Amino acid sequence: MKDYLRNRKLLVFLAEGIVFILLYSIFFVLPTFNRIKVLKTAIPKKEQEVREMETLKTEYLSVKKEYSSDETLSKEGESIFSLVERIAKSKGLSENISSIKSVPSSVKEKEDSQEVSVEVKMKNFTMQNLVNYLFTLENSPYNLKIKEIQINSPKDSSYLEATFTASRWEKK
Repeated sequence: MKDYLRNRKLLVFLAEGIVFILLYSIFFVLPTFNRIKVLKTAIPKKEQEVREMETLKTEYLSVKKEYSSDETLSKEGESIFSLVERIAKSKGLSENISSIKSVPSSVKEKEDSQEVSVEVKMKNFTMQNLVNYLFTLENSPYNLKIKEIQINSPKDSSYLEATFTASRWEKK
């Protein structure tokens, strides 16, 4: 009888061990294998995305360097006239500016600041030149805004003429 009980205990212990191994396999090992399989397919996709992001980063940095070159950094207290002209010079458009004149502001002055505006007339340039120039003006760290713009295309020329108003707020 002792052998029977010992064999029975051994059989129950062995059955418990088999059940434990099966449950462990079902709940831990199989999901781990499935996760590994999913990750093996996801890794190449993520590596491709990283390469694309690195390419975009280098493109972004090159464009950023172009638009924020040292030539476009403002000197302390620089007037809006010289700022507009200096940025045009950095874009190779200073010869295309026919006039820059002060324009009275239509906005009510604040007690510690005022809006300063200039009207810029340009001739003989391409649309790409104008877009680059205006983009640099508005995205420079000097808070310049383009308020109005008129673009004309003379009949006898493939170049454009434009008049625009640039403004910014300055301390009194």
